Amino acid sequence: MKKCMGSVLAAACVVSGAFAADDAGRKEMAAVSTGNLDNAAKIAAYGEIAKRYPAVAASAANIAAWLYTADGKFGEALAAAEEGIKRYPNETNDVVSMICCKASCLMHGGKNAEALEALNGCLRDYPGVTGALKASVKRIQASLYFYRLNDPAAAVPLVREAVELLPPCQKSLEASLSLAYMLKQTGAGSECSAVCQAAVLKNAAAVGGTDEMDRAFSQVDAVALGVEKYREFLNGVLLRVPAVEANAKFLGRVKSEAEKLK
Repeated sequence: MKKCMGSVLAAACVVSGAFAADDAGRKEMAAVSTGNLDNAAKIAAYGEIAKRYPAVAASAANIAAWLYTADGKFGEALAAAEEGIKRYPNETNDVVSMICCKASCLMHGGKNAEALEALNGCLRDYPGVTGALKASVKRIQASLYFYRLNDPAAAVPLVREAVELLPPCQKSLEASLSLAYMLKQTGAGSECSAVCQAAVLKNAAAVGGTDEMDRAFSQVDAVALGVEKYREFLNGVLLRVPAVEANAKFLGRVKSEAEKLK
């Protein structure tokens, strides 16, 4: 669950709209975000910025709530999220992100029914939310069903939706790995391979040879694909992954696999 919440935190912060306000406030928030402050100091800094630049106040509250979860302060996170939701009802993206934070905190406290109610209400009350933010809601719902309510049949379609909503990016790859894991746990091993194959090809150009990319690649079943389709897959990966030093190890592995087929 900790790993799941870490992924949710990263996704929510990316899609929160945190830097979409006036330029001065946005720049100050960006400086805090990339600085060397610990999370407590960042929370305090965001609070000061929000006082000076009301246009970024909702985003500051949103990120502060998630930073509390990163430090394991779920009570503070829940309180901050609920206060932000109440105070900034018209800031849709930030409100939805804070609802996700609220649900994560409730799940951590074992209040699964309340968490599910919050997430379902979020999608009902904010039907216009799309893209990566909606994908974050779907992924938290899926985690709730799979890990807390022992209902993989409900979880799997939600992760599928998240994968479809996300453009090529690290988060798309992570969502696909979550889907593959759930499928594997339910005995759908062959489908797990297909999900990972699609994820590698979709995200290779945008992501490169990260550890997550290597994990997805490792789960592609070469035997099930057959020689010709596996060769086609490998060539597709080689064409997509940028030939830079950071990707050298992963590309070397893919090339080694391709050499076996000659």
